[in-house]
Amino acid sequence: MVQNLKKYIVTTSKKSGSSNKLCYCKACYDKYGENNPELKAIVNKTNHILSHFRNCRNFDEAYELEEKETILSLASKKKTNLGKRSGIRIQNKQCHVTDPQILANKISSKFISRFRLS
Repeated sequence: MVQNLKKYIVTTSKKSGSSNKLCYCKACYDKYGENNPELKAIVNKTNHILSHFRNCRNFDEAYELEEKETILSLASKKKTNLGKRSGIRIQNKQCHVTDPQILANKISSKFISRFRLS
């Protein structure tokens, strides 16, 4: 989901810990510049970025109401498994199904009976 927020953040090569990359709010970055102590780095994770946006005065001033609502609504959108497999574990056997709707339809007595149940 961070991909949807790319135009609202400035990525950095800095890291928080060994793996989490840091970024800046674009509105804050544009207002303060890179070396200003008021510029706060954000962990480059969707929930952290959206949390910053909700509390950021600069973000509030920089964007129109409709655009802000669209951006902040990203937090409430359902996660989708694009190209990833959803799995269901039945008695130590893994069955992969790519579409959540198919997964829901497959869970039936006929489907479960294909596996040995102890």
